[in-house]
Amino acid sequence: MDSKIAAKAVVPGQASELPAAFFELIDDLKSLVRGAHVRAQLKVNTEMIQMYWDIGRTILERQREEEWGAKVIDRISAELRTEFPNQRGFSRSNLHHMRQMARTWPEPIVQQAVGQLPWGHIVVLMSKCDTRFELDFYAQHAVHNG
Repeated sequence: MDSKIAAKAVVPGQASELPAAFFELIDDLKSLVRGAHVRAQLKVNTEMIQMYWDIGRTILERQREEEWGAKVIDRISAELRTEFPNQRGFSRSNLHHMRQMARTWPEPIVQQAVGQLPWGHIVVLMSKCDTRFELDFYAQHAVHNG
């Protein structure tokens, strides 16, 4: 009985034992996996950008209401990095970028083209562009052209 099982066993690499459309099936499955990975990365990026905008907006609002200075941002950075040691992005300079983003785009960011860009791209755009029109123009083109 063992000899019958061994005789019918498919050895990897022997295409003659595989169904005719096997490699087409594999290509389709690989495409499904890659597509799911891309969609997951986009969702993670969108959530992170939303979080950064929320942090920036909260800092702006508190600074206006309580009139505290830049030293508080240093303390916020230290507290967030202590609470979330495995999460990057809470440096003093990054918090300033978050605040700048919330000031530049006071309405929810995720519904705009810039909300679909990676954080590094947003930071570069904010450092290179002088006007909101210019920022939105380049953000739209970056999203549209990939």
